[in-house]
Amino acid sequence: MFLEVCITCIKDHNNKPLLMLAMRDITQRRTLATNLKNSQEVRTFLLWLTDDLRDLSQDHEIMAHACESVGLLLGVGRCGFAEVSACGKFLEVKTCWTDGIMANAIGRHRCSDFGEDLISLYRRGYDVIIEDVFKDERTQNSLAAFKSIGGVRACLTAPLSKQGAWVGSFFVQQTTSRSWSEREQVLIREVAARSWDAVERARAEKQLRLANERKDVFLATLAHELRNPLAPISAGLQLLKRGEHTPKQGTVFEMLERQTKHMTRLVDELLDVMRISRGLIVIKPEIVDIKDILQSAFDICRPEIERNSHTLSFRIDDTALPVN
Repeated sequence: MFLEVCITCIKDHNNKPLLMLAMRDITQRRTLATNLKNSQEVRTFLLWLTDDLRDLSQDHEIMAHACESVGLLLGVGRCGFAEVSACGKFLEVKTCWTDGIMANAIGRHRCSDFGEDLISLYRRGYDVIIEDVFKDERTQNSLAAFKSIGGVRACLTAPLSKQGAWVGSFFVQQTTSRSWSEREQVLIREVAARSWDAVERARAEKQLRLANERKDVFLATLAHELRNPLAPISAGLQLLKRGEHTPKQGTVFEMLERQTKHMTRLVDELLDVMRISRGLIVIKPEIVDIKDILQSAFDICRPEIERNSHTLSFRIDDTALPVN
C-alpha cells in the first residue's frame, strides 16, 4: 500500500502550535504509473528488437539475437528456442544463449519427460509460467527432467505455432526460483511472436532462393541438351540443300532451316538469361547513339530483306540521338 501524507502546522485558540496530519491512499495511482512505465519500456525494447531483426536474413542469426537480447534484459540464466521434431516426440534446441554460468540446453529432449500437463498447455497455445519447479504441482513428476537440463528452477515459456499447430517454444530459464511479473510475461509473448515471424520469413526466403537456383540449373541443363542436337540438324539440312531436290523440297528445306535457326536463337537467349540471373554476365548500361543501333539492325536484316524482294526505306540524318 502507498500513502500520500500531508502535514500542516496550525495553531489552536490559545495560539499553541498543532500538527494536522492528512493521509490519502495512492496505491492505485502508483500501480497505474508503474504499469505505464513498464508498458513503455516493453514497447521501446520491442521496437528496437524489431528493427534489428529486420536487417538479419538467416534464421539462426535472428534466433540468436533475440535470445541474447532478452537474456541480458531479464538477467536470466539462459534463453532459447526449442522446435518440435518431425515425429512430434522431441524438442530440439538449436539456439540457446546462456549467461556463462548456467549449462547450455542445446540438443534433443523427449517431450514426455516433462509431463503431459505442460505439453498439453503448449499444444493449446498457452504460456507456461513456473516460479519454482519444486512447488509447482504440474512439475512434480518431471523434476528429474528439469534437473537433467541444467537444474532449471524457474522458467517462462511461450509456445510457437504455425497454422494453428504447436511447432516449438521460446523460453527463459534460471537455476533459482523467481516470481515472473506481468511485464516479463508480456515481453516474452511479444518477442516470441515477432522473432518467430522473422524466422519464418527468413526460411521462406531461403526456400525461394533455393528454388530459384534449382530452376537456373534446370534451365541451363535443358538449354545445353537442346543445343546439342541442333548443330547436326543444321549441318544435315545444309547437305540436303546442296543435293538435287525439287522446288517443293527446297521450300521445305528453307522452312526447316528457319525453324532450326529460330530454335538456336531461343536456346542462346535462354542460356543468356540463365547466365545473367546467376551473375555470370554483368549488364553495364552506357550511353550510345541510337543511329548506331538502327544501322546495326538494318545491316543484320538486309540479307533477309533482299532475299525476299522486300523494300525498306532507311534514312539517317547527322543529328546525334543519344540514349541510355
